[in-house]
Amino acid sequence: MIIDGDDVAQFLEVNMAPGMTDTSTWPTGLHAAVLDFAVVCRGLAARARDHRDVSRG
Repeated sequence: MIIDGDDVAQFLEVNMAPGMTDTSTWPTGLHAAVLDFAVVCRGLAARARDHRDVSRG
């Protein structure tokens, strides 16, 4: 997802497992940014878990 010049969210791809296809932009972007796919996925999962815990009070 990116935010365009008008502050509107634009989804680049939508599927059940982003980054798991040969044509996905996720692995390519992570590679270009010198980020490890597994590390990023673990970080996203941890943030989602932490957000859920905070939201539940």
